[in-house]
Amino acid sequence: MTCFVIGEGTLLIGCTTILCQQGFQVKGVISQDQQVRSYCDKEGFRYVDSSSDLKSVLEENPFDFLFSITNGYILPEAILRLPRQHTINYHDGPLPAYAGVHATFWALINGETTHGITWHLVDAGIDTGAIIKQRVFPIEVSETSISLNAKSYTAAIDSFREVVDDLLTDNLKTHPQNLTGRSYYARNKRPDLFINWAQSAADIDRLQRALDFGFHPNPFGCLKLWLNNTFFQVRKAVATTTKSQTPAGTVVSILPNNLLVSTKDNLLAIGEFQSLSGEAISIESLCEQTGLREGQLLAQPDSEIIEDCRDAGKECARHQQYWINKLVGFQPTGFPWPASHEINKDRKPGCTYIDISVPDFVKALLEEQNSPGTRADYLLVAALVMLARLTDRLAVHVGFQSTTTRRIATDTHGLFAEYVPFAVEFDWEAGLEEAVAVVRQEQVEVEKRLTFAQDLLISQPALHSVAHELSERGIPIIICCDQSADECIVPEKSIAIILTDEAKYQVAFNPSIWPAHWVSEFVNRWMLLLENMVFQPKQPLKTIPLLTQTERQRILVDWNNTAVAYPATSPFISS
Repeated sequence: MTCFVIGEGTLLIGCTTILCQQGFQVKGVISQDQQVRSYCDKEGFRYVDSSSDLKSVLEENPFDFLFSITNGYILPEAILRLPRQHTINYHDGPLPAYAGVHATFWALINGETTHGITWHLVDAGIDTGAIIKQRVFPIEVSETSISLNAKSYTAAIDSFREVVDDLLTDNLKTHPQNLTGRSYYARNKRPDLFINWAQSAADIDRLQRALDFGFHPNPFGCLKLWLNNTFFQVRKAVATTTKSQTPAGTVVSILPNNLLVSTKDNLLAIGEFQSLSGEAISIESLCEQTGLREGQLLAQPDSEIIEDCRDAGKECARHQQYWINKLVGFQPTGFPWPASHEINKDRKPGCTYIDISVPDFVKALLEEQNSPGTRADYLLVAALVMLARLTDRLAVHVGFQSTTTRRIATDTHGLFAEYVPFAVEFDWEAGLEEAVAVVRQEQVEVEKRLTFAQDLLISQPALHSVAHELSERGIPIIICCDQSADECIVPEKSIAIILTDEAKYQVAFNPSIWPAHWVSEFVNRWMLLLENMVFQPKQPLKTIPLLTQTERQRILVDWNNTAVAYPATSPFISS
């Protein structure tokens, strides 16, 4: 028998190994998982990137079965028609209940006492096909998502051996799902992650355990505490058996490692606090920052804030993988001079602004450019080209703030990122028009993808190194578009290039970190490069002069004019 396998993860690898052991001919493994690719390379399987034209690949290689294992993509009917026999899918829930995604998480949230996994035929619906095999197992009182996923993995492997045996003996038996018992969880369904003191201690404890995915990616984020109009992350929440004697939300005791807070029934112990950027906060520091005290009644976020957070979560959920991929490769471009991360106390803190004055003749040349770009587009291109040239990098990576990212970040009190990665790789042989098109394309794409939850950097293991780097250095350069300077809140470690459609351009920076004369020099070079770009728009980006004529004369001619007349009467060799 022949087959293709599509999906990702260790379960796919384990099941593919079983297929080979039982005599199946695996014609290819379809995935985008690097771990799966390494497995294929080692075992000699054909690896097919799932972003390729799958229909053509499968049509060219007739096969009997398609096994869909931890596959996050809905297979179109054109693909489902290709196997000579069946497409068989693994689902991590006891169908017809918990169709959709993240079944183990939602089972924990809902307080289920049992869970299960299902192997089923794939039809035109989502997780609606006839059931082949199912396993059901108990959920323990202390269960977490990582432990329940481990149970599911074991049950999936054991039952898959039976599925393969049935296929080989032509003894496959199925039964239709009773869809009256169906429940469905969509990818954009998000839990409320803020602690609700009106809930029971056991409910909050269960939410925290459901958010524990161990070393695997967490698709939802971290539990949040609303305190002093600020969100803090909570990595520990344990229900106690002590009955609450005070109103829900009352801080009963402040201990060295946790707080004891009343819920609607029992006390809840919470601890291991973090800022939204993932920085650890001790109980002592938390109390100093917020004025927290014993006997204080912790409030809930306003209903409007909760709704804004829910809306943002649903809007941004569909773009989460895009931002994970973007952040993995994000290497913020800096300036060719170091920032002082030790704040200079002799200089006044706060923001300094330098107004950008575009010469009239440059404005006139820009108006003549036969391009859909705005004046701000040209300024942005010149700034990015300048940064790449100064740092000798082929690509430039900066932070980007739009009206949308600022709105979402403000509405959610910082739960979502205000600055998102913006990366451009120029064709250095091309001219100005091509550069504008590349930058515009990136801007359109980034703005379409909205933003991401701040705790994405913490909840995704692949981003931990990026989170550390951003915590240490920040994003040195950010671009603020479509807003005025007084609306642009500049992070302390950043320099902001503010470009608006109202022809008001500025650079904002903290002079206690970034010396003003360095920033001024950058602005002067930026304007010089802009002038040279628009004066000769067809010249390759790599050859645009960064020096004035006077500087070129001094460096290339004057400093090399070292000839000295040799005395005619002096011998070549003196004794």
